[in-house]
Amino acid sequence: MPKIPLHDLHLKYGAKMVFYGGFTVPQEFIGLVKEHQVVREHAGLFDVSHMGRVIIRGKDAYPFVEKLITNHVPSYLERKAVYGLLLNEQGYPLDDLIAYPLTKNSILLVINAINAVIDLEWMKRIQQQESFQVDIEVVTLSMGQFALQGPLSEVALQSVITKKVELSELRFMKFVETKHQGHWLMISRSGYTGSDGFEIYADVDTLRNLWNALVLFPEVKPCGLGARDTLRFEAALPLYSHELSDSISPLETGVTFAIKWDKDFIGKTILESKKNEPLKRKLVGIELLDRGVVRAEYPVLKDDKIIGHITTGYLLPGHPKGLAMALLDAPHFEMGTTVTVMMRMTPLKAVVRDMIFMTKQYKR
Repeated sequence: MPKIPLHDLHLKYGAKMVFYGGFTVPQEFIGLVKEHQVVREHAGLFDVSHMGRVIIRGKDAYPFVEKLITNHVPSYLERKAVYGLLLNEQGYPLDDLIAYPLTKNSILLVINAINAVIDLEWMKRIQQQESFQVDIEVVTLSMGQFALQGPLSEVALQSVITKKVELSELRFMKFVETKHQGHWLMISRSGYTGSDGFEIYADVDTLRNLWNALVLFPEVKPCGLGARDTLRFEAALPLYSHELSDSISPLETGVTFAIKWDKDFIGKTILESKKNEPLKRKLVGIELLDRGVVRAEYPVLKDDKIIGHITTGYLLPGHPKGLAMALLDAPHFEMGTTVTVMMRMTPLKAVVRDMIFMTKQYKR
């Protein structure tokens, strides 16, 4: 069973390991609730090296990635990352990703672990079909990835990087390339938790050194993918296979901010033809009125008829009621609609609400 490079360190710090995305990864260290609170109040350190990392190189790198994803790709001079969707020809997401324009001829794509094989096959297919002059290099095993998230992340990271950069000047979705102990290091002010923080890219040995330095801070705690999921849910960030999939239109899920209609991309024609049509279903927030916790795929009913399903649900730290995101049919996705969620065999009363479960803490 494949292991992420710092597997031994995770065991040293007491991680409970699980299999996900082709790797054995840390699920939790000190408990999901405590790790969730650490990120909101202090700083949590996540090893997310299981994510796929692909560098597109060549004279057609920019036109190739522009064709692949729904968002505009910034100039490498802007030092700005961008979130986008990778769609099939029918306008449905194969994945969502982050693109980092590194040079005038190279772009780093960070993709979901569970979709890495499919994404790579898709990229190669489009490259061959349209004769783009690019090389597609998978660097998942040679380039690791951390996420340091929480209000104390900047102080902790600033104090350990050896070639000083002013992290206070780095704004959300901006990144900088620098050196740590003589080795390449990329720091992006971004993350998947709704808190302020950074995503950090480097070779495995450099990340090991950074991990060992960061955990010396009493305020920095190792965190697992369990808390990463509760945190991204509280921030209402979509997860592929839950709120995004090749059977859920991006028009239904509220990620249209990442779709730029003034550019060409795969899937645009069909998707654009539907953008002004009334939605047949929509992703919304759900708040339980009865005590309970609902999970993905639990059915949602109105007048004893199934009108949709839960995509993600939790009882979050600091929230007195169970919350969820759900994909509901029209007209039942209107705010204030009362519904029933089936928690296994138990019906729970609930109400449709917005998905603002917290105020995001990004440094814009």
